[in-house]
Amino acid sequence: QQYGLAIGTAASVLIYCVLVVIAAGELGRADAAAKRSARALQDAEEKYRSIFENANDGIFQTTPDGRFITANPAMARLLGCASPDELLAKVAAEQFYVDKGRRGEFVRRLMRDGFVHRMEHELVGLDGRRRWVIEDARAVRDADGAVQYFEGTVRDITPRKVAEASLRLQDAALNAAANPIIITDRHGTIEWANAALTRSIGYDASEVIGRNPRELFKSGMHDQAFYRNLWDTVLSGRVWRGEMVNRRKDGSLYTEDMTITPITDAEGAVTHFIAIKLDITDIRRSEEQLREQAALLDHAQDAIIVSDLDHRITYWNQSAERLYGWSAAEAISQSFPDVFCRNRDRFGEAQAGVLANGEWSGELQQQKKSGGMLTVQSRWTLVRYPSGAPKSVLMINTDITERKQLELQFLRAQRLESIGTLAGGIAHDLNNVLAPIMMSIGLLKLKAADEDSRSLVETIGASAQRGADMVGQVLSFARGLEGRRVDMQVRHLIREMEKIARETFPKNIRVTTRASQALWTVVGDPTQLHQVLLNLCINARDAMPDGGQLTISADNATFDPEEAAKHVDAQAGPYVVIEVKDTGCGIPQSIIDRIFDPFFTTKEVGKGTGLGLSTSLTIIKQHGGFVGVSSEAGVGTRFRVCLPAQPQNHESVLDAADADLPRGDGEKVLVVDDEAAIREITRQTLEAFGYRVVLASDGSEAVSLYAQYGDDISVVIIDMMMPGMDGATATQVLMKMNPAIRIIAMSGRAGSYQNIPEAGSAVIRFLPKPFSAEVLLQALKAIVPKAGEGI
Repeated sequence: QQYGLAIGTAASVLIYCVLVVIAAGELGRADAAAKRSARALQDAEEKYRSIFENANDGIFQTTPDGRFITANPAMARLLGCASPDELLAKVAAEQFYVDKGRRGEFVRRLMRDGFVHRMEHELVGLDGRRRWVIEDARAVRDADGAVQYFEGTVRDITPRKVAEASLRLQDAALNAAANPIIITDRHGTIEWANAALTRSIGYDASEVIGRNPRELFKSGMHDQAFYRNLWDTVLSGRVWRGEMVNRRKDGSLYTEDMTITPITDAEGAVTHFIAIKLDITDIRRSEEQLREQAALLDHAQDAIIVSDLDHRITYWNQSAERLYGWSAAEAISQSFPDVFCRNRDRFGEAQAGVLANGEWSGELQQQKKSGGMLTVQSRWTLVRYPSGAPKSVLMINTDITERKQLELQFLRAQRLESIGTLAGGIAHDLNNVLAPIMMSIGLLKLKAADEDSRSLVETIGASAQRGADMVGQVLSFARGLEGRRVDMQVRHLIREMEKIARETFPKNIRVTTRASQALWTVVGDPTQLHQVLLNLCINARDAMPDGGQLTISADNATFDPEEAAKHVDAQAGPYVVIEVKDTGCGIPQSIIDRIFDPFFTTKEVGKGTGLGLSTSLTIIKQHGGFVGVSSEAGVGTRFRVCLPAQPQNHESVLDAADADLPRGDGEKVLVVDDEAAIREITRQTLEAFGYRVVLASDGSEAVSLYAQYGDDISVVIIDMMMPGMDGATATQVLMKMNPAIRIIAMSGRAGSYQNIPEAGSAVIRFLPKPFSAEVLLQALKAIVPKAGEGI
């Protein structure tokens, strides 16, 4: 039993050992497998953890009520947490949802469907930042189907959402833009167009997309070269900008300003073009209207100028160019008062007036580019913005320089006429005072017994004659009376001018005269030519304030065609040349061409009118002559007056003076004058020279005496200006009494000879008072028939 027990035990032990060995082997193999599984599990866990920890997307597990079970760092960052631990400490995920309803929908779909695919949410993290995410999640259930937890991934799509929002904004902006915009591919096919384009051309978007703009809008207004240049520009990657005329759907043409910009890819290749258009049809139409208006303004006779409120010129028409001499390019941006206005105070008044009242008008003195001055009638209007604020000033200037000169001439003429009227009022009386003196000279000469007495009589006669000439000159100058042209000798004018100069010019001016003894005569108005000589001598005097030499000379000259061609308006032929030369300051060469211009003067105000030389030139031209001038600064000036001459004559009618006075032969003369002194001296003179005389103090008495002695009266000498019945009326009555009557009219008032036609054809001669005995006797000799011849 024991052996058996031992055998049994041994067997048991053996079996046990075998079993142990077998078990140990199995255990070893199992342990190795377990170790391999553990390593694989560890590797997988490490791989999962690495993915979990380093994933860009958020990974989470939450309970159905939203508590986080686990979360990776990316999930923590998405929700603004510093670490997953901070996130796990939070109560619920719901607080991170901007839209709480969106969280409820998320949970309902998981509970119902077991999964949610690509659901977008907007989350707000603990750091306050909002993020858009896309989420994939599933519900994990137990064996009984109860939801244990949710797990899933969350991806941040904020950049995409921002880009989408930006694109939507851009699209909205482009569609809301007022300017038409199109985008084409690189071949020009339209891929996108905004609403402004369809509105402007009348096509729907469906009619535009997929078409080429050149075919869609073609107007036939541009050639192949135009489009070739456009495409060459944009295909090279450069921006093209220009104007294009296109056609709308209704066929109407419009003009647009267009910019085409190439769009390139990363490699720089052109893929698309974006064209931005601006309809400028109205602008071009307005510009055309402005050009037409500007053309009209340029044709206006007035200068039209616009300046801003700082007086800077912004518009300058062609008439302004003509008036002032500055071109528009030179005038634009210039300060108007600085350049054109000499009187700044006057300009300031105008500026204040237009700002206060909206308009102003008045006269302004302004300067031209040449330096000359002009007078303008200026009308200013204030231009305003639509808001009413002042914007600019419109000036319309009319050149009235010539008108002002004419007005000045008119005022001078009126003043001279007033002087003439005043002088004429006293001329009659003054001449009546001088008449008896001059008439007495002839009688006194007959009674003068010695040489001294005759010399005294001649002095009295010369003085009286000079007084009469002075009255005549004053009347002629003041009233502008044009005397008759006669054959005259210039030598006498020079002699008279010498006498005036010696008596009236400063004593430090030496006067020398010279005239050829064989000087030819000229046909002219002595008074006017005297005025010319006087003007030249006065200018010479004024040029020598410190004294000098004045030389007046006259010579004969014959100009051949070549010489005459050197002078404007000159003709070949004989001339008398009067030369007035001084040793004064001279005339600057810069102004010598202007000295004959009306009102041009270098003298101070009140010392010269600027009319002397212009008047002299006019007179000489009217006489068929011309004037030459030469001058040297500091040396002097020489004027040469050339008058057409008569070579065959050396003496004029003004030289005629009979040594023996003509006598009468008992003829009866009726003398009619309201001045007793004139009647008496005329009677004495006529009776001394063989005439019988009947006197009448007025027209009525003359008619009565003629009725009494008519058959015996050979001639009537009658004053035209008398109280009661004047000379003209009395003459008409006498003509009715005897149509063959011979009458000599006389008057002390200049211009009374103009009444002769009213007096009648019987007036054969007119004698202006005062006149000498010689003049009266010569007149009687010419018209009174010899005794016994009858009338």
